[in-house]
Amino acid sequence: MIFIIGAGISGLSVADNLKKDFTILEKNDYPGGLATQYRSGEYWFDFSGHYFHFADKVNVKKYVEQFSHFKEYKRDSRIYMFGKLIPFPVQYHLSYFPEKTRRKIFEEMKRRTEADHDNLKDSLVGNFGKTLYDMFFGPFMTKYYGRDLSDIIPAMDRGSIPVPDLKSVEEGLSGKNFSDKGYNPVFYYPEDNLRTFIGNIEKNLSGKIKYNETVLEVDLKERKIKTDKGEYFFSKIVNTMPLKGLVDILSPCPEWADGADKLESVSTLVVNLVLREKRENFHWVYLPEGPSRFYRAGYYPGHPDTACYLERSLNEGESHDIEEVRTEAVTILKKLNMIVSEAEIEHMDIRVIPGSYIIFNREWKKIVPGMLEKLKENNVYSIGRYGSWNYSSMSNDIKSGIGTADLLNGDQ
Repeated sequence: MIFIIGAGISGLSVADNLKKDFTILEKNDYPGGLATQYRSGEYWFDFSGHYFHFADKVNVKKYVEQFSHFKEYKRDSRIYMFGKLIPFPVQYHLSYFPEKTRRKIFEEMKRRTEADHDNLKDSLVGNFGKTLYDMFFGPFMTKYYGRDLSDIIPAMDRGSIPVPDLKSVEEGLSGKNFSDKGYNPVFYYPEDNLRTFIGNIEKNLSGKIKYNETVLEVDLKERKIKTDKGEYFFSKIVNTMPLKGLVDILSPCPEWADGADKLESVSTLVVNLVLREKRENFHWVYLPEGPSRFYRAGYYPGHPDTACYLERSLNEGESHDIEEVRTEAVTILKKLNMIVSEAEIEHMDIRVIPGSYIIFNREWKKIVPGMLEKLKENNVYSIGRYGSWNYSSMSNDIKSGIGTADLLNGDQ
């Protein structure tokens, strides 16, 4: 029997493409994980801004459209700096900077050289120069990761930070718009909603999901899973729970799993809101400037109400004051002209998404790739953003799920 741990988007994608007998063990009473919606009062919200990027994802778009029609959106994202909204990506739109500053940035970018960098800070300074780093990349990404960028290894952004050629930078200095640059100039979202999309996949699985069942122990030697409701013998496991959490419940814990405690992630505090009216038309805005700790604000696409979100990072064990968060959220919404007064907020919900983003610290390359291979040797396929402890989008997770199912279908 194949057991799938977790009925999030990765686990569901495996299950729906698997031609062998399987069972999904899901700790919650609903499918979808963070790729669905939750209810707050009379409203349904996503767990912040989650979109589909289908570029170069072979067969993924065709697969997901079996379950829901998807609407295409041409991305309209901005950066809030100098008291105004600048088109994203900022490195292509230096005409919005003060004359002296933009010329300095351009001269620094002209001096860049191909080089291997030891950390993310040096990589960003090397590609974009110290001035643009100090004004945008440093402040924004320090908010996003919640730590010094010198402690993060470079080149793990999966192409999300495009480095323009100098001709494009010069054209941007003259006012040319490059809003189509970056990894997501177009994104997709279900015409109905994420909840319905996930529910349509669930209907295909004919009661194969055991809800409210938490995995407590995985015995690799005996090939046995222990949950809070029983024990099961497995032939293969597809794991989508966080890699660190999986290692914690391996029994006995093998030597090759040592070091998992050095893996890091950052949680996201999400403020979801419904506003009385929509005053702006962007999809989302990046917020590099202080003193606010929020790093992004955005509107949800296709929502029946004027729903929006704000995001800020929390490190492990870090607490937050609800009233302080509310006050800061209102301040940001006013600054972005999303509201004029607090009375325009119809509903506000604040919650924390634990371990939402992986930190590529200096231990990652030493630990994660080898650990995933060792797990596979023990018939455990650990996939998805959390299972593989990696950066991935929902489209990547679906592609990974389909690929894992194909691999298992081919096993004798």
